[in-house]
Amino acid sequence: MKYLFLVLSLVSSLQCFAQDPDPDLFQTWYLQDIFLEFGPPLELIEPPIYAFLTISENLDFSGQGSCNTFTGTYTYDPIEDVLEGFEFSRTNIDCVFQYHNQFETQYFAIASGGWLYDITDDGVGLQLYIYNVFSYSATFTNYSLSTPDIALADITAYPNPVNDLLTITAPNNEILSIHMYAMDGKEINSFETMNQDMSEISLAKLASGVYFLEILTDVGLVTKKLVKK
Repeated sequence: MKYLFLVLSLVSSLQCFAQDPDPDLFQTWYLQDIFLEFGPPLELIEPPIYAFLTISENLDFSGQGSCNTFTGTYTYDPIEDVLEGFEFSRTNIDCVFQYHNQFETQYFAIASGGWLYDITDDGVGLQLYIYNVFSYSATFTNYSLSTPDIALADITAYPNPVNDLLTITAPNNEILSIHMYAMDGKEINSFETMNQDMSEISLAKLASGVYFLEILTDVGLVTKKLVKK
């Protein structure tokens, strides 16, 4: 009986320490620094990399590396306060630049792996520090002051949902290429741009469903979720 009481007390104690993820975690985080096992520091990689990670309240996550995007879902251990990724999928575009490909290998392993985290106020906004005590760490902020992010925010794809003709506009930068992916990360098609700041593509023969558009511009990559009627 005493043994049973001790076991129940231990379980109750563990439950008292159990917690939910910090609600501030559920937003878009912009990568500022990362521990890389090989390659130059993030701030010295050329051309610059504008990577980010978005975490939703249902623990779905998505993000961008140097030229590829990824999606997945986290599970949360309330005792250890650890997030572990599963159902991770990514696109597989060759980023051309050697250090960009090397960066993605490490960044995607961090984003999809199990990690602890701390969220602090840095005086400008929030800072997210994720880490694994045995290997890696990365620092994000929930703000970005770079011009590329402002330009990429102006890119639009309409109508959405789309039946036939899709128009993509990028008033502040040049569209270089457009790639379309299915929900499982498989590339469906790629399209040539028609001019510097606008492209029109026909999707009449595309099956109904949900897709992702990767729009590569002269200042970075943006991903749009697209519904085909």
